[in-house]
Amino acid sequence: MKFTIIAVGKIKEKYLIQGIKEYQKRIIPYAKLEIKEVKDTPLPSKLHTEEVNKVKREEEERIRTYISSKDYLIILDPNGNQLTSKDFAKKLDKLSLHGTSNITLVIGGTLGLSEKLKQEADLLLSFSKFTFPHQLMRLILVEQIYRALKINRNEPYHY
Repeated sequence: MKFTIIAVGKIKEKYLIQGIKEYQKRIIPYAKLEIKEVKDTPLPSKLHTEEVNKVKREEEERIRTYISSKDYLIILDPNGNQLTSKDFAKKLDKLSLHGTSNITLVIGGTLGLSEKLKQEADLLLSFSKFTFPHQLMRLILVEQIYRALKINRNEPYHY
């Protein structure tokens, strides 16, 4: 199984970078993982609907360069389905059993993602009703992928 995380923006905080790298190392024995960063669009000083939509469209174009029609597309969205870690693991296992080998997960930028891109998702996924910084969400996501892989192999996952 191959996971591709497409994330808007660059992470600058060293502790987040270290955490993500640690989980990337842990995932290697189970699956391939690539993280693709796309440039975030600078926010205009006044955020009118027109400007917000322009930012989302520009970021969507950059995100699309990494999405293939073969991918199972999961978009992180605050209004998406909330799954437990075990349910997420079951979902990944079911996809694998049905021959889906490329899973692409998208984390939007500060303003979120375009409605058009969200409508194309195979799954809209929410981790919580809370709002998280998109940089922190990347760390949480790689940890949950690792946890799901461990669950699916009946290996201990509480560290």
